[in-house]
Amino acid sequence: MIVPCFINRRKSTQTRKISNYLRTADEDGGGTKFPFIRQANRAVRWYVNSYKNYIMKFLWTASYVKNLDESIAFYSRLVGLQVVKRFPAGPGMEIAFMGNGADNETLVELIADRSKSAVNYSEFISLGFAVDSLDAMLETVKNHNIPVHSGPFETPSGLKFFCVKDPDGLNVQFFQQK
Repeated sequence: MIVPCFINRRKSTQTRKISNYLRTADEDGGGTKFPFIRQANRAVRWYVNSYKNYIMKFLWTASYVKNLDESIAFYSRLVGLQVVKRFPAGPGMEIAFMGNGADNETLVELIADRSKSAVNYSEFISLGFAVDSLDAMLETVKNHNIPVHSGPFETPSGLKFFCVKDPDGLNVQFFQQK
């Protein structure tokens, strides 16, 4: 039985009586002496049973871009993402979802809106991608004439990463786990 309250170890006489009622709430026909306990227990049980297997899935992250084709080319050639879906989303607006084709993957959503003249990002926002070899990724970035914005860095635990900027100034981080 789930009891929606906490009882101290050092119990007063009154607390012991309530504790005994709570403990026997299911045994005496559902808590006839304290009927609200039966309702509370039902509500708590329903909540726990309804959500015990529910895990939210992170579906995508959206980014406004000035030039959709240029951004698609950047993420395709540097990160290896492919266009999963591309469609017009209203007057002067187009959206492209990019991913690597895996089931249940988190996608990158690129939104081009001609009504927006500028795209601005905070220095503290980034997209992070795992790589097998940071050195190989640094070489790929160099071959595409993309400047390294920051790094490479190595943490005390041996993790390595560096950042570049995408065509619209968003930080793109490449991260090598051990």
